[in-house]
Amino acid sequence: MRTLTYVAIAATFAAAGCTTPNNAITASGPSASDVVNIDRDFDLKPGQTARVDGTALTVSFVGVPEDSRCPTDVVCVWAGNGAVSLTTTDDTGAKTTVVLNTTLSPRSVRSSAYEISLTGLKPAPKQGSPIPLADYVATLRITRP
Repeated sequence: MRTLTYVAIAATFAAAGCTTPNNAITASGPSASDVVNIDRDFDLKPGQTARVDGTALTVSFVGVPEDSRCPTDVVCVWAGNGAVSLTTTDDTGAKTTVVLNTTLSPRSVRSSAYEISLTGLKPAPKQGSPIPLADYVATLRITRP
């Protein structure tokens, strides 16, 4: 019985530590452009834009509308989710804003003949330490399905 009580208390604290959203933070200002290769992971910071080598496809990291990932210094019942907002521009010049997730769907999106996937979000959260938007790094991969 005592063990069950400790587990219930730990679960309560863990759940409380995992539910702190970042209240839809977004980037503004000029963006840096980088050329990236297909089938390779690449990192983008908020405000940065990447263009796929040999194409007109671009991906821009706009913001982090949600970050409920479990802090590294807490034991959580659920891993939580990090969501990133991206703007894609396809080969026709059409712009689309999408939100990709670390654990929930969608984790990827199609743009023209390519698939854009979110493969990671850094840094890992720590309890009681909000992450400034400028510190986020989205790891993405673009493939041809």
